Amino acid sequence: MSIILVSILGTYPYEITKYQYEDGYYETPYGVMALLSLYFKRHGLIDKDLKVFIAGTSDGHHSSKSVHFLDSEDNRIKKDKNGNTYDNLYYQLSEFFNQNNLSKDQFDFISLPSNLGLPESWNTFEILKDKINIKEDDELYIDITNGYRTQQVILLMTLNYLESLFGKQVVKKVFYCKYENGPEIVDLTEMYFLTKWANAIDTFIHTGQYSHFEKLFVRINDNKNPIYKYLKNISNAIKRLSRALRLAKVGFYDFISDDEELYEDCIAYCVYNLHQQIYQFENSKHNKEMKDAYIILDDLLKRLKKQFNWMTYQPQLSKEEVREMLIKSYYTHIYKIILYYKDTEMIQQGLTVLNEMFFIRKKEINKENPAYSYLLRFKQLFNKMSLKQNVKKLRDKLNTILKQYRNSIDHSFYIECDRKGNIKNVLKYTSSQIINEFNQFILNPALKEYANELNQLHHNIYQSVTSDKVDTTILQQRFKKYG
Repeated sequence: MSIILVSILGTYPYEITKYQYEDGYYETPYGVMALLSLYFKRHGLIDKDLKVFIAGTSDGHHSSKSVHFLDSEDNRIKKDKNGNTYDNLYYQLSEFFNQNNLSKDQFDFISLPSNLGLPESWNTFEILKDKINIKEDDELYIDITNGYRTQQVILLMTLNYLESLFGKQVVKKVFYCKYENGPEIVDLTEMYFLTKWANAIDTFIHTGQYSHFEKLFVRINDNKNPIYKYLKNISNAIKRLSRALRLAKVGFYDFISDDEELYEDCIAYCVYNLHQQIYQFENSKHNKEMKDAYIILDDLLKRLKKQFNWMTYQPQLSKEEVREMLIKSYYTHIYKIILYYKDTEMIQQGLTVLNEMFFIRKKEINKENPAYSYLLRFKQLFNKMSLKQNVKKLRDKLNTILKQYRNSIDHSFYIECDRKGNIKNVLKYTSSQIINEFNQFILNPALKEYANELNQLHHNIYQSVTSDKVDTTILQQRFKKYG
């Protein structure tokens, strides 16, 4: 693994400046030297794995290097506007690397086009991509203090491209060396990461994928900043929800296990936990250290909450009360989950939940099942339900057309024949047909109506079972309604 520092070098005259980072100071005309001396040394990054790239344009008189990076004694000494003299950057880097027993081969100059037109901009992109030459495990540190704004923007776009290419976060830190009104090294990393996290949340909202982005927070290692704690908790909540959604881990909260961790892996609880983590962050917004970060994140978190607005966090509820609340709205939540599968085109998961959770099959119930009493009563009343015509048509459609669609997906990798040699699972549906039919099915108002009826039935039976006595009035009302 290499530690790579990339800095843009301007062509204008530099002024000797006393830079500050935390409790340290370093005097130099070049911010990159202050970075190496104050940040890199302090964090043990000055070693044989360090590489420094200085990118800039030539001064017009030399074909490949800036006047601030010439290894010529004639151009070694520079003078600032106050008449103070200093060695150019090449010689300062040479001395620094020599003092730290490192080779001069560990730093290099990247020559960029001086013209800033579109062809030259693309050329700059290609040069930076090829010269920096990041490998998968490398860590990249960026200094965007100097140079033309176009070069800084292209550098950041190049890094964004490289991170997409490797499928991981490679930028470790982004710095700006402020040299006016109190010179200091400004760490812009969190701002940079928040923009990357916004992309991660957008991907999650539209696709349900997040595991790749959870590593983003491994790069933020400054635990002293309270924002890290809150955002990492939100990130972990998204990761857990993403996994539950991909596995269609609906689960029935009261019977699946006595293990609290398994219950908390179910989709609806994961949604509730996500709202809880966002709530805790939002209620820390008056913390002085987090005020700026809250302003940046506010819109982003509102969008995340809107995606799952069928659930809200209720801080007054105990863990047991949360569990009861989730059980009470079990089928209502399943309906919302199916809507999410429609929005993200997670069709297979949606078909699975529809087939296995909404339209119950007539199966024998094992008396050893801890949910035996509940399932028996549910089966009895479910089989007696007098469905409205629109809901009945919907269920019939699921049992025929949509079931065939699901099989077309499940069995697309082999051919099954009946005894007469006829192919049983002909792939006669295109992906577009399956998606369109699924969307129409989910948007049918009868499905929501059916979900509400099913949830009411479930809630009444669950109440009677868990109270260890049958509420005959409730059951009689349900029998009367459903036949």
